[in-house]
Amino acid sequence: MKKVTIKDIAREAGVSVATVSYVLNNRTDQKISEATKAKVLQIVNLFNYQSNNSRNLASGVTKQVALFTGEAAGGIGKLEEWSFIAKLRDTMVKDGYHLVIQPDNEIRRIDNVDAIICHGTTIEFFRELSQLNFVPVIAVDLYINDTLFFQINSNYRDLIDIASDNFGYDDFTVVFPEGLSPQVRSVLRRSYHTVSVGSVSELTDLLKASQNEHVIVYGANLAEIARAIKADIIPFDIASSDKMDCIWDCCQKAIGRQSVIQKHFEI
Repeated sequence: MKKVTIKDIAREAGVSVATVSYVLNNRTDQKISEATKAKVLQIVNLFNYQSNNSRNLASGVTKQVALFTGEAAGGIGKLEEWSFIAKLRDTMVKDGYHLVIQPDNEIRRIDNVDAIICHGTTIEFFRELSQLNFVPVIAVDLYINDTLFFQINSNYRDLIDIASDNFGYDDFTVVFPEGLSPQVRSVLRRSYHTVSVGSVSELTDLLKASQNEHVIVYGANLAEIARAIKADIIPFDIASSDKMDCIWDCCQKAIGRQSVIQKHFEI
């Protein structure tokens, strides 16, 4: 593995080598904003950069990973979120790790975990949380335009193949629960005809009015409910075993501070 240098830290932080040196040496005679200091120290820790004066701010190996969820975990989408959590937990426990579900979406520093996963949160929440913490933060079902972070998203291009395999053509509607991250909603709406639902009653009314239409439902668990109303519903699984394995593999690489080229995955 290539040794990380102070130039690498400066490049990733978007500051000069001198600024990195000032931060690492805690120079009080230099005017450096707290945001810049936090960014430099975060990258120092994420890249496991070691120097005589650098501070590794990680909490050490705790065998715990924190999970923050987006709005979809609240309403009808909570069925899928529970399934996602259970599958991810079972994947992690094989390596002796525990998933610590955060009870709220308060942005704060968490010191007793080795990494943080944001599942379906907003970009704003992800960025503020990552700036405050010095452990790796991983984005799931959320598009972050930053090569510093691992990102794992479902491959929504697969919807065309699913439709073709089941309907013979691509004229269909994608039904998803309210509260999905704005980025995922945008990707779906840009490519497909979509409808969001906030409750089982809304889903029921929609499907009763769509008996002659082709429908793909976002999430295997929500699709099971929908099949009681419309038998030919096709699910789009967003919590497949391959996706869980990818999330956990990325987590392990981030925790181990491994130098990797690819950080964005679509499963």
